[in-house]
Amino acid sequence: MNKGENGNLTFAAPQFYTGQTIVEAGTLTLAGGNNTIRYGGYLTVGTNATLNIGGTTALFTDVLVDNQAPTGLGTVGNNGFITGAAGSSLVVRNDGATSRNFTGTIQGALGLLRSGSTTWTLTQNETYTGPTVIEGGTVVLQNSGAFSATSAP
Repeated sequence: MNKGENGNLTFAAPQFYTGQTIVEAGTLTLAGGNNTIRYGGYLTVGTNATLNIGGTTALFTDVLVDNQAPTGLGTVGNNGFITGAAGSSLVVRNDGATSRNFTGTIQGALGLLRSGSTTWTLTQNETYTGPTVIEGGTVVLQNSGAFSATSAP
């Protein structure tokens, strides 16, 4: 699924497509309950685009915003945003063998759960205020990368 236009697109019900979710412009809002987007695909957020997970839990195979998208799966920029409300969670399970960089910002009151076995490098000041849980793999803070407002569970 490729959202390429400005403005907001809201998924108010669960989505059953497979493959990559690409937010190249504007905002994609998830409002269809936990795992509105079926697990198994990559999430790609373009420059100044936003994924708003609202108050839900969103589970992705990998999160990319750094020109690491698999070939043919859209244009990826830097500095995209992922946001969510209190009680929401971004779950990133890096299942593949490739380490990834995330050059965007995670913000809002959501929590972050990271699992898997690869390295995930964050290069911006992540300003979300929910808990951070790392169950597997490695998280590296590089350049301006920081957890400035998060709490431990």
